[in-house]
Amino acid sequence: MRPCCYFKTNIEAENLADYREQLSKLDIKTNCENCISMEANGNRYTQRQELEDNLKDGDLKITVAFDNLCNMKCVYCSPRYSTQIDSENIKFSVYQNQREQAFYKTISVQTPKKIQFLKTVLLEEDYDTVQFDILGGEPLINPLIFEFLDWMAQQQFSNKIKLAILTNGTVYTEKILEYTKKFRHVSLAFSIDGTNETFEYIRFNGKYPQVKQNIDRYYKIKNEYYNFFLSFNYALTWMNCMNFAEWYNWISTDYPNICGIHMNKLVYPEHLSVDIIPIEQKKYIVNKVDREILKTSNSHIFIKAYEKYKTQMLTGDDNSHLYQTALDRLHVNDYRRGINHTNTFEEILTIMATGRTV
Repeated sequence: MRPCCYFKTNIEAENLADYREQLSKLDIKTNCENCISMEANGNRYTQRQELEDNLKDGDLKITVAFDNLCNMKCVYCSPRYSTQIDSENIKFSVYQNQREQAFYKTISVQTPKKIQFLKTVLLEEDYDTVQFDILGGEPLINPLIFEFLDWMAQQQFSNKIKLAILTNGTVYTEKILEYTKKFRHVSLAFSIDGTNETFEYIRFNGKYPQVKQNIDRYYKIKNEYYNFFLSFNYALTWMNCMNFAEWYNWISTDYPNICGIHMNKLVYPEHLSVDIIPIEQKKYIVNKVDREILKTSNSHIFIKAYEKYKTQMLTGDDNSHLYQTALDRLHVNDYRRGINHTNTFEEILTIMATGRTV
């Protein structure tokens, strides 16, 4: 348990009071180093700032990954969040020993413990609202998650629940719509980091046409449910930073009435971070994207997303020394999955290799 995914210390607690007590004794400067550093470099779009801006007294925010059951092998993911990557690592003998391999088999064993803790927290106090965000794996293929949602829907506080599920878009199910009758609102957040070949390389096993069809179906029925919302998550990496305009233009044109876009600058693994691109080349890319992007939407959601993109691109450390590491790791990735990153990312690779800035 942690206040957010960037917080460095894990907390083992039996209940919310125990968690708060332990948290109060930790050094915030050390544990919040990521956000503190980003804010010091002029980046105001940090996880810490977002929590401070959106949470009020009396609100509870819970973000949980119940286990690592997943149907995809995203390039920046790990076996901690994907059973598919765990299986791939076993196939290619990546693990150093049986103990390391066995660790990822215990993640799902922790699910009942997490559920019991969450039930204790939810029943412990009277909250004004509960923002409940579910991550994966892929939540929409996990029956245990639906069992827990069914439990929440039966509680007296169910009308205080704001449920958000982060999904890779590969699943269409109307089961999720049943919770709109009980919860204050229900939203699906689609983790889509690009279009076409960019999407399919980054989120391996996903097929862009099928994912787009699923989103289209959810968007079509959205207006039939007054408290059902859709949003998008974009993990910014060096691989998709040049494709942002194509992604943005697709979203703003096809899905103009969404409730949000979360722009997340990938921090780890470092060799996939956009910060392996030197600042002058980042400026070139931002200028190119600026010429390609359709500035037709007056929605603050889209305006803010574009501002976040520029801010995330133009702030951060220079980690260009990791460029060769990035190539080496992707060559290994290509070998395991029978793909070729040079075909997908030819333009950005050329820019990084040649130092093009004009």
